[in-house]
Amino acid sequence: MAVAPEVLGNLAPGSPFAMKSSPQSHSSPLNFLRFLLVAGALAAMSPAALTAAEPKVVEALSLEIIGLPFDHQGPQVIDVLYRMTYAEGIAQKDIPDFEVIQREIKAYLATYPNKQDYLEVVNKNLCLEILKRYPVLGAVAVDIRVYPTMTVPYAQTSHCTASR
Repeated sequence: MAVAPEVLGNLAPGSPFAMKSSPQSHSSPLNFLRFLLVAGALAAMSPAALTAAEPKVVEALSLEIIGLPFDHQGPQVIDVLYRMTYAEGIAQKDIPDFEVIQREIKAYLATYPNKQDYLEVVNKNLCLEILKRYPVLGAVAVDIRVYPTMTVPYAQTSHCTASR
């Protein structure tokens, strides 16, 4: 039997329906009904709801590729920071080799086909490609940081997160 929160809220001290502490009020029919409502609500709760929840563990690995030459809309130098969040309960044997992923990221960026794509599009496509290649990942977040150049004298960063 579930009890609506507004009903239980009406039983709070100070509300017009709260139990009175006088000896005469303990035997009133209204207080008996209140008792039944609260007792029924507690009985309907599962034992798991009455105990502390198990902690949820999120496993992830963050890595950086620093100072990577990148010929996209002109020669640039970039940093690639990525975070891979593993699927819940991943076994140690299923954790991908980060060195392989770093080589794949470098190769992907070096051979990216459309030099006219904005950096945000490149980043989105990279995130989606990593997720496609590694089904044991629950999410991938990539930041591509572009160093200032002579023609663009400020740094910029593209942020992208893709998840299942």
